[in-house]
Amino acid sequence: MKNSLILSAALFLFLPGFSQDLNYEVRGAYARGIKQEALRSPKRLSDFIAYYPVNWISSYRSVEISVNCHGKERTARSTNDSLSMEQQQILKNADLAADISILVNYDYRVPVTNVTEHNTIDIGMTVVPQTEAQYTGGRDRLFQYLKDNSPRIPAAISGELQQIIIRFTIDEQGKVSHPYIKRSFGDKETDRKFLKLIQNMPDWKAAENPEGKNVRQELEFVAERGGGC
Repeated sequence: MKNSLILSAALFLFLPGFSQDLNYEVRGAYARGIKQEALRSPKRLSDFIAYYPVNWISSYRSVEISVNCHGKERTARSTNDSLSMEQQQILKNADLAADISILVNYDYRVPVTNVTEHNTIDIGMTVVPQTEAQYTGGRDRLFQYLKDNSPRIPAAISGELQQIIIRFTIDEQGKVSHPYIKRSFGDKETDRKFLKLIQNMPDWKAAENPEGKNVRQELEFVAERGGGC
């Protein structure tokens, strides 16, 4: 499933000779995104799951769909890939940033041996804004900001690979809010400087819902040393 805007495309920057050859990535804080629009009227799993592997499945045992939002979870089941009314309803009502889990239990008959295997497919996705947040000025300006303002890494920090991951939110006004360190670089002062880099980031163009209203979006910044190509 393609994520259309610059953040969800997982921007990648390699700057030779800069800050010990840091690799940068800015992305939506999710592994697989789906827009609310795609959840409004699906009837089958293949209606909203791209490349759903229908050819792998000889028969279904069960399909369980769970939607978790703000700690509250709703679950509905069906006997095959046709969504029940309850499944359709919980998908339609899924809020932004809600996590969706689809667990498919099925049988597959191996053509050569004619043996039936019991398998599962576990798919996770997160509801993302219709239009995702974008850095003012676009990709080039974002890279330039990182290049000009990222801290240099002290040579004393050893190890084959160091990485820092910072989660942050772009609010309805396009401002950075609630940044926090998800993974430490391994040096408190370096962590502090990277956190300041994100806190001082210029305003963004806020994300929008299907009606064009500004909404919040959680993003993720990654800086990594080592493993450059």
